[in-house]
Amino acid sequence: MIPRILLGFFLLASSLQAVNEADLTLQLVQIVWRHGDRNPTDPYPGDPYDQAFWEKRGGYGELTTRGMAMHVRLGDALKTRYKDFLSQRYNAHEIYIRSTDVNRTIISAMSNLIGMYSQDNSTVPGEDYPDFSNEKYYWPTGFRPIAIHTVDDNTDYLGNANAYCPRQDALWKLAYDNCPEVKALINEPGTQQLIETLRQAVNITYKVDDLWMIHDVLFIENVNKLEMPKWWSQQLMDNLTKINNRLEDMQDGIGLSPFNGIDFSVELPKLRVGALTNDMRMHMNLKLACQGQTTRNCTWMNRLKYFAYSAHDETIASFLATMGIKDDVVPDGYPLYSSAAMVELYQDKTGKPYFRLMYHQGDQLEPPFETITKYVKGCGGGDFCDVDVFRKQADLYNPGDAAKLCQNLSFLQGSTAQPPQPTTTKTSSGFSFGILTLLAFLHAQLLR
Repeated sequence: MIPRILLGFFLLASSLQAVNEADLTLQLVQIVWRHGDRNPTDPYPGDPYDQAFWEKRGGYGELTTRGMAMHVRLGDALKTRYKDFLSQRYNAHEIYIRSTDVNRTIISAMSNLIGMYSQDNSTVPGEDYPDFSNEKYYWPTGFRPIAIHTVDDNTDYLGNANAYCPRQDALWKLAYDNCPEVKALINEPGTQQLIETLRQAVNITYKVDDLWMIHDVLFIENVNKLEMPKWWSQQLMDNLTKINNRLEDMQDGIGLSPFNGIDFSVELPKLRVGALTNDMRMHMNLKLACQGQTTRNCTWMNRLKYFAYSAHDETIASFLATMGIKDDVVPDGYPLYSSAAMVELYQDKTGKPYFRLMYHQGDQLEPPFETITKYVKGCGGGDFCDVDVFRKQADLYNPGDAAKLCQNLSFLQGSTAQPPQPTTTKTSSGFSFGILTLLAFLHAQLLR
């Protein structure tokens, strides 16, 4: 006789595998992408390629023409994927774009939207953009301007994983000083040898968590086929990349042991991108809760189909960490330029909601998107998964009021960091409908 627990497991697994895409209806797409190829943000000491050199190419940290092209191609691939879901012509009620307040993410979003709406004769002169055919002025043929929204970068807890957050800084210092995994990385002979080689080359003794600065500029200069310094070698670059990749994973709490009751694998991603994961959950909850509601508060959500976040590599990496799948999807380091993670919300014929996670690997267009839901714990290896699994993951990393939590340093006095306690009664959808309608109203004001 099969034990009940084992039988229940088999039934759950079979129900997950039985989901057929043909029986599902797409309701909402949310996507977070990394900006495209960019210039370095800073030089290293003695760098022959100075500010004047990069100013001719747009300036430090700016998106390159290669980066713009990456997002045009991604936008075109997204338009193809959702051609039966989104209107052929741009509809302001269907799409909302949010970017971090950085030039390269804003221009990446612009480029992405050009790929979606300015490549296929779907725009109409005189309706989607000015018709200057009989005037002296010029407007790029087919270009339809689309609004991109942003907030101050220092307080952008959705898109900027490094927004102002004393708690994150203090937690990372605690991990850096005390976690055996960090100490082991620092003390490895290869790490010490690399740091000494760089010290001799540029006269700076880098800390391990500062290596990204010189890695960034060397990577970009090499990709651009610039002449590299005599002390540079491919072996040095490979070692630098390997060490930096491991450190970046640790900054997301991956592979770190708890210390003094603090689970860094939860507390660090919670501060870095927990607000984003829960923003996505909120949108899915709103989309479901507003069905059949004709109030003004729900009108905008009933029409919304596509919500995009234009952000950074660490944003996507931390989001994947909150899903527990970073190592499965991006095993080494951070996502490549123009990479993207997508959350698709579906319902079956009975109204039961499912989600599917997709991933776009940089500038790869064949295939353009890979299903990664199978890596999420609780999804049974299927392409589609019960929305409650996403909700539970979001709950684990919910920062509540992120700005307020970022000021909480109580753990430094010996207390254990605790997740925010729920203050509302949950409905079967996992969220208070009263709170949902309030959030819908606030969102509606932002979308005006």
